[in-house]
Amino acid sequence: MITIAICIIYYGKYGKEGYNFYGDALGYYMYLPSSFIYHNHKSIETLPKDRGIRPFIHGYAAQMGGGHRGPKGYVLNQYTYGIALMELPFFLAAHAWEKMSGGLANGFSASYRLAIDLSSLVYALLGLWVLFKVLRRRYSDTVAHYSIILILIGSNLFWFVFQQQGMAHVPLFFLFTLLLYVTEKIYAEGKPIQFVWLGLIAGLITIIRPIDGLCLLIPLLYHSGSPYLRTKFEFIIQYWRPILLASCCFLIPIIPQLLYWKWLTGYSVYDSYGPDQKFSFLHPHIISGLFGASNGWLFYTPLMLFALIGFLFINKWREYAPGTILFLVGYIWCVYSWFLPNYINGLGSRPMVDVYPILALPLAAFIDWLGNRGPVIRTTGIVLMVASVLVNLNYSLKKVIGLLNTDDSKYAFNLNTFFRFHLIYNDLIAWDIGISQPDERTLVRGTQLCISLADSTYSEHIIADSLNRSKVFTIKEGEEYSPLFVKMEAKQLLSENVHWLQCSGRFRILKPVNDIYKNQLLVLQIRSGEQVKEWYGVRINNKVGLLEPGNKLETSLGQYHDNIWGTVRFYVPIPKNLSDNDEIRLDVWNIGKTSINVSELCLSTYR
Repeated sequence: MITIAICIIYYGKYGKEGYNFYGDALGYYMYLPSSFIYHNHKSIETLPKDRGIRPFIHGYAAQMGGGHRGPKGYVLNQYTYGIALMELPFFLAAHAWEKMSGGLANGFSASYRLAIDLSSLVYALLGLWVLFKVLRRRYSDTVAHYSIILILIGSNLFWFVFQQQGMAHVPLFFLFTLLLYVTEKIYAEGKPIQFVWLGLIAGLITIIRPIDGLCLLIPLLYHSGSPYLRTKFEFIIQYWRPILLASCCFLIPIIPQLLYWKWLTGYSVYDSYGPDQKFSFLHPHIISGLFGASNGWLFYTPLMLFALIGFLFINKWREYAPGTILFLVGYIWCVYSWFLPNYINGLGSRPMVDVYPILALPLAAFIDWLGNRGPVIRTTGIVLMVASVLVNLNYSLKKVIGLLNTDDSKYAFNLNTFFRFHLIYNDLIAWDIGISQPDERTLVRGTQLCISLADSTYSEHIIADSLNRSKVFTIKEGEEYSPLFVKMEAKQLLSENVHWLQCSGRFRILKPVNDIYKNQLLVLQIRSGEQVKEWYGVRINNKVGLLEPGNKLETSLGQYHDNIWGTVRFYVPIPKNLSDNDEIRLDVWNIGKTSINVSELCLSTYR
């Protein structure tokens, strides 16, 4: 009941306010309106202006137009069609409702959005139900119940069910549970229809995310008896015809994608992601992928540490052990070889959601082991697992209300704000550069260098500001790299034996960009010749005004305030590898290329 209450309260307060027609979710979904409404597969980036489609959806579609084009010149949907196929029944129901009720029937109205929300919920519930049946064959009802409850509310599956619907991971979670269920059925009964289902499920998993095609290792290496190799060979000989049938069925979900590529590119197999989005299998980012503050799997989903411990207790699921271990090793290696190993756009490491049904086996093994321990060990384990659930719910809540951005977070920020639901100025600094700020009351200032208005280098950038009522520097619209900078020699810092360097300035944002990745940055560089030894960039937009006396402005990651003056400052420790010939430089990086005024820009030393 507690689990149901948590889910209902969260979705009612936050989930229903979300929106799923953006990013990857929109890419998967676009096949449906393109096929059933607009018939525009050759120009998928164009949507009609007169159908009531919200402007930001037009914006995302237009971004697809700037993406990869195939040999025939058409814009390709880089995503495969598998998720659209799984969303199809819900889409058709929404489309029928729109038609009957006289709605917009444009593929993007509230009915369609609700349909995608419902699809994620249905596939999650079906997946949990099937997973319970798989676990129940080995463990008690209590262990199986606790396992699926923990996976739902203690992992980032919760986020993709109730907040970021339309992504591939919930349907894949469901398909992986079916794969386990059918695998057991095949080795227990060996009916031809079970091989058909196995082929279709594995084919659909593979076309949705080709890396997930490693799932074939699960049924192939399922331990059907002892000695292993002999019984496996005997199984293949006995069932070679159904195995061949399963292989043919494996191709059925893949063929429509091959035909789509052939139609639009002339090639049956085509890399629709283009040359810039690649795997580098020789250089995986496993440590950051597992433990990084930027969407690291175990950093945001510590519950799965207990699943990994559960690999020590394989007695009740040893049939799966060979395939599971080999699969997970290969899967982790592959997914963190992606050019963006943090996978942005989500809460924690989202590819791992796909394989939670597999990890449910060792998780249940750990829970079963824990239940047979003494009161001290059992209580300790329960407390730690409950704490891991609270960590996941804490991160989910903070992300949805704008107090956390897991894609771009830092250890210092997460630890400083742990279970805290308000931000202070120094939290924003920690989010930007990952450095906890010192107590200013304990610091003593040394040297200070500032930009001078008298410097003729900046004459064309000096204007009269109406709010500041004095001469100020301006960085002009369209000007990304400003000539304004302060420079200090490293030997000056070394001679003073200082510990901190303060970077500061006063700014007025004239036309802010509502995009945290295009905020203006106050940038400190420590350079040795052409080599950049240290680089720190602090966003200006979300900090202007916060340090002013009497400030009543909101402190949040994505806020911005225009047409007010405010100080922005931050501290960095003096690097241990600083040498006499290094140069310290402070300037402004105008990423958004919008106008910004600067009245001060200073470097100060502190000890």
